[in-house]
Amino acid sequence: MKRLYFTVSTIENVCAGFIFLVASGAFQYLASTVGGEDSRQFSNPTFVEVLSYLTRFSVVIGVLVLARRVDENLLRRSWPIWLLMGFVAASYFWSVAPSATAEALFRMVPMLLVGIWVLSSKTSVVVKARLRLLALLILSANIIAVIAFTDMSFMQGRHEGAMRGAFRHKNELGVYSVFALSIFIFIPADKRHFHFLQIALSIVFLALTRSSTSYVCLVVVILTGGGIHLINKAVRGTFARYGVLLVGAAVALPLTIVASSLIEELLPYLGRDLSLSGRTKLWQIAAEAFQQRPLLGNGFRAFWFSSNPWTNDFAAQQIWKPSHFHNGYIASAVDGGLAQALILAFVIFYLLATSLGQAFRKEGSQYWPLVASIFLIVYNLSETGFPFDNAPFTVIALSVVAFSKLAAPAAVNGSSVQLGSAQRGSQIARSLS
Repeated sequence: MKRLYFTVSTIENVCAGFIFLVASGAFQYLASTVGGEDSRQFSNPTFVEVLSYLTRFSVVIGVLVLARRVDENLLRRSWPIWLLMGFVAASYFWSVAPSATAEALFRMVPMLLVGIWVLSSKTSVVVKARLRLLALLILSANIIAVIAFTDMSFMQGRHEGAMRGAFRHKNELGVYSVFALSIFIFIPADKRHFHFLQIALSIVFLALTRSSTSYVCLVVVILTGGGIHLINKAVRGTFARYGVLLVGAAVALPLTIVASSLIEELLPYLGRDLSLSGRTKLWQIAAEAFQQRPLLGNGFRAFWFSSNPWTNDFAAQQIWKPSHFHNGYIASAVDGGLAQALILAFVIFYLLATSLGQAFRKEGSQYWPLVASIFLIVYNLSETGFPFDNAPFTVIALSVVAFSKLAAPAAVNGSSVQLGSAQRGSQIARSLS
């Protein structure tokens, strides 16, 4: 029986890891370059076809192997996320570019399956082990890319010399590196032989991306985790900790306003301008587009693929042609109107409330859910991260829910599971190794 459990678990982990790499776009630059972002323009039709079949195959395998074992309690507990995904899927019926929406929806499925794989966990030990597996996959893929495809792992053209590792763009390497670092730092393995090496390599990869957004996200992740740790050490009692947090937020708000004015003055010296690389112009377009379809929007990921009067005008004025609004909240408002924006706001609130409860527990505090939730919120201010087709934030959101259900001893599917058992934890860790 033990051998059978090990075999099934290994198959699930292999499938989930494969699907995660396919969904993240790892090594897809070997098939074709990212249009307009790299001076090396080429296309390998055979490899494109292979990747297309691999994506379809991964979806079928994921449904057969991963979805069948999802925990119903966790599935119900994550209902706000499924409400958002359901609305996104429904937007196909009023999309201004149905084919673009359908393609984007299909690309979301593999990452959703990886999130369901996390939701099939029966204990928090398994959740942590599975997240560490994803972090190791990201690090390993980038190491392979640098060794085997050194030239392709660095961008040319507009972002000359910036590292993209195994991914299609430097910003994607940035977001996946921060994701991996949040796991390596706040969910360390019991055996830490290579722990600091994993952190160091991930930081090096991140540093070479030249992605300002990712740099900011890493700083915020570390400050969030460190700040919560200090509050827990210095303050006793859950309500007192919430009080300190509210006071800190009240103090941080005016400091942020002052800092933003200083940053505006420093931007020219950093080679930036107040348009944030053209983002503010994009957001002006978004405001006009939102006014035309304010309730239900244009359909998921449909705006830039439809024949609207702004696409060509913006491309003519800028060096690059956008495919999203570089802000997840604005993109949600344009894609799904006021309805999707409100649902996304509720999901963010739900994740924060859930993760804060875990961070301020009297015993067994878990920092990663809050750190990951803050990462999602901050990244979404500068890039379209959630919901999106190839970003890891769907997995993050579902993992936060899994932590909230399994972080303390609880009844799962009618049976009591003692999560603090070292023997049970070691057995699960071995099955995931």
